[in-house]
Amino acid sequence: MASESFSEFKLPPTLADQPPPSLSIKTFGQSLAVLCSGQRDNGGCCIWVMKEYGVAESWTKLFSSNLLGMPNKTLGFRKNGEVLLALDNSLASYAPGTNTLATTGIKGSLRAFYVDPFMQTLVSV
Repeated sequence: MASESFSEFKLPPTLADQPPPSLSIKTFGQSLAVLCSGQRDNGGCCIWVMKEYGVAESWTKLFSSNLLGMPNKTLGFRKNGEVLLALDNSLASYAPGTNTLATTGIKGSLRAFYVDPFMQTLVSV
């Protein structure tokens, strides 16, 4: 933790009018990603990835869905690239490549779920 720097980035134009509570920032591999839940136009979710860090024109839509017409919230990513979603009352894993949805068996309300990356280390904080 030698230095910290802060920068501002422009969002993809289609996300500019989304309410801030519906957006979250995550990492997707080595890239910056914006997750949007409850889009105004279709109530679904979407994921945008910044392919070249710091270049606003490099935003690419990775995923967009309104799964089964049910309320959902995009939470993050699994190591295998699947998208973790909070559905109406459960946690699910969605594979965009095969368009398959698998429930995890974990129940809860839409707002009860939260995902954050974990990195194992031997260094003591």
